[in-house]
Amino acid sequence: MTLGSLLIVEDESIVALDLRHNLENLGYRVVGLCATGEDAIRQAACHRPDLVLMDIHLAGQLSGTEAARQIREQQQIPSIFLTAYAEEDILRQAENSAPYGYLLKPYQLRELNATVRMALACCQATQEGERQQRRLQLAVEAAALGVWEWDGEQQAFHVGGEFDRIFDQQAPLPDGSKDAFLNSLHSDDRQRLQPLLEQGRPLNTVVQLATPATGKPQWVELHARSFSTPGSRHQRVVGVARDVTRQRQMEQQLRQASIVFQTSAEGILILDAQRRIVSANAAFTQLTGYPSEAALQRNPDDFLHVQPHAEPFYQQLADNTPDHWHGDMLCQRRDGSQFPCRQHICAVNDEQGQLSHYVLAFSDLSAIRAAEEHIHHLAYHDELTGLGNRHHLQRELEKEIRRAERNGHSVGILFVDLDGFKQVNDTLGHGAGDQLLASIAKRLQRQLRSSDIATRQGGDEFLLAIPDVQQPEDCAWLAENLLAIVRDPIMIQGETIRVSGSIGIALYPADGADIPSLLKAADSAMYAAKKSGKNRYRFFSSEMTSQAKERLQVEQGLQQALAQQQLRVFYQPTFSLRDGTIHGFEALLRWQHPQLGLLPSARFISVAEEAGLLTAMELWLLKTVCQQGRQWQQQAGRPLNMAVNLSATTLASATFCQQLAEILQQSQLPAACLALEINETTLQALDQREARLSALQHLGVSLTVDDFGSGASSLLLLQQPHFSRLKISQTFIDGGAQHPSQQAILHTLGQLARQLNVQLSAKNIETLSQWQLLQGSGCDSGQGYLLCPPLPAEAIAHMFGQALHNPVGELACAS
Repeated sequence: MTLGSLLIVEDESIVALDLRHNLENLGYRVVGLCATGEDAIRQAACHRPDLVLMDIHLAGQLSGTEAARQIREQQQIPSIFLTAYAEEDILRQAENSAPYGYLLKPYQLRELNATVRMALACCQATQEGERQQRRLQLAVEAAALGVWEWDGEQQAFHVGGEFDRIFDQQAPLPDGSKDAFLNSLHSDDRQRLQPLLEQGRPLNTVVQLATPATGKPQWVELHARSFSTPGSRHQRVVGVARDVTRQRQMEQQLRQASIVFQTSAEGILILDAQRRIVSANAAFTQLTGYPSEAALQRNPDDFLHVQPHAEPFYQQLADNTPDHWHGDMLCQRRDGSQFPCRQHICAVNDEQGQLSHYVLAFSDLSAIRAAEEHIHHLAYHDELTGLGNRHHLQRELEKEIRRAERNGHSVGILFVDLDGFKQVNDTLGHGAGDQLLASIAKRLQRQLRSSDIATRQGGDEFLLAIPDVQQPEDCAWLAENLLAIVRDPIMIQGETIRVSGSIGIALYPADGADIPSLLKAADSAMYAAKKSGKNRYRFFSSEMTSQAKERLQVEQGLQQALAQQQLRVFYQPTFSLRDGTIHGFEALLRWQHPQLGLLPSARFISVAEEAGLLTAMELWLLKTVCQQGRQWQQQAGRPLNMAVNLSATTLASATFCQQLAEILQQSQLPAACLALEINETTLQALDQREARLSALQHLGVSLTVDDFGSGASSLLLLQQPHFSRLKISQTFIDGGAQHPSQQAILHTLGQLARQLNVQLSAKNIETLSQWQLLQGSGCDSGQGYLLCPPLPAEAIAHMFGQALHNPVGELACAS
């Protein structure tokens, strides 16, 4: 039996061979002979002997003590020194390699044998201890444990294993005391553990670290026991530490999941692999009426689902193809009532990937479905009247057109617009206007068949679609009835309201092959009805297309007219009928349209009012006229009257007086030189007329009644002291002096004006007989093409040098 393997390091070959022979006879296995330290290191690494017999003085660079040290550090192989030297410095060098023996030459063979055998025994014991230590270390690493010890006698704190990693390298602190350990803990845990350590009591607890490196909470599980050292009064505490942050987080998540499960508004069922209920939350009972106890061990398909899933559905979930599903289902409560629900089902696998459970969650969609129906109603119906809206018309009209195309029928489109609705809003308020619209909507519906489609397009516009029209007269008959019921008086807020309607009629397919074309045709026909006097209906005709196109051009172009400076001002002089000199100018608005050319105001004023641009245009006109008037007055050296015709829309603006005052101040035109011309129709439609006229008169501007005599209450206007001029209607001078009554009426008006201290003026003087008639009636001033046509400012400025002081005849020649 081999006692052990040896490596002999001896520089004298005879001694080495003899030593090898003796050792092998004793039962040892000699793996090699070396003469140098360098060769000893190589052979030790190659043969891995149990023990090295090392001479100290060797050939080569390395001494035996140095070679033994390196072999011990690199290969963990001990040495026995065989040498003839034992001086103090050699012994100190030998100690550095921690030898297992030191024999002085000459030595006895039995002495060597005893030394080698004892060294090998020590080596085996050491290796076994190291194996056990390594086994313990691996176990600590496998369990991710940190080892710690508090030595009360030495007042030292020692750590090992995974301690530094667990405590994020916070311990041990330089002083090595238990305070280093305690300070790394949360303050509450520190106060709790400190007396336990001092008393030596066992520890089995979980603590939280004070300042984890990650910045997130970290928990550590501690176990420790106290051991008494014989003959010592101090305690020795040995323990282990384990990071349980993940377990603690999982426990918190489980608690949170449990709370969510119990408090969720959704019904949640946990099913086993056979789809039997093993757990149900409180919401399940609230939604279905089933107590959780009554549902346990039952399949939801047997009592909850009205239409259960097919068997392959669950098999696909179990096979993870996919592992979850969500969708809408119909469920039933314990009382038999049914309700729609949104359901989510997922399969849960265990650690081996085998199906273990299903989780089924569902929520009641009844309120959502009701809200969706309400939203759908709002999306397709007008909230005020309950009629359909644009979307409803689009959807239903598409169906009727497809049906009419199959059956060869026509579809009628009636575009109904109320006349006078704005006046109701302005006088009685929007609340009254809403009541009026709701009442008109009910009246319209009562005249229609169940198959007809009634919609409100917005404002006071209603659009009716009439399927299965056999002949156009059917639509005409319906339009007559609708106009009649719209005209019937309505009592609102104690007031009797009367409005009328204008109706445009278009037919599919004659007037349009698609919905946009039909609506456009009906809209054009409605505007034609309104333009021809309102309270009537009109069928669409091809001529309306060009009119509608021009109207569209005008409406779209007005948006850019102001911004791109396309508006122009023409001025028509007003002459004294006594001496023919110029008294002033009337400003007339024109639009230099890029495609349509120079347009008079009659072509775009009504469109501008509907588009909400009229006030901005008239304010621009006032500013331009006041600046021009100031310039011409400076050139003429005398006052000139600048007249501007204004609409009710501008006069009714709450800020108009302030804006006019700012314009006069900026232009420095005397207020008395600005005349605001207001026709009788505008005056009758003006809200708070007395207050607004007084405010304008307070600014110092003069007010003129334009087209006097055309209204039903012209003479009543003379009772108001606000006006300084009356501009008589053209009807009084048509035909010149052919009618004797004309001259009498004009003479009477002239006398009345003088008695009221107001001036009398005439417009549209086109013939010499009209001129003569006005001169003989006492009219103060006049204007018209006989005297001078409207001219741009440049032309007026050109003739300033002679015209402002010349009589009419010379002015006419100059112009």
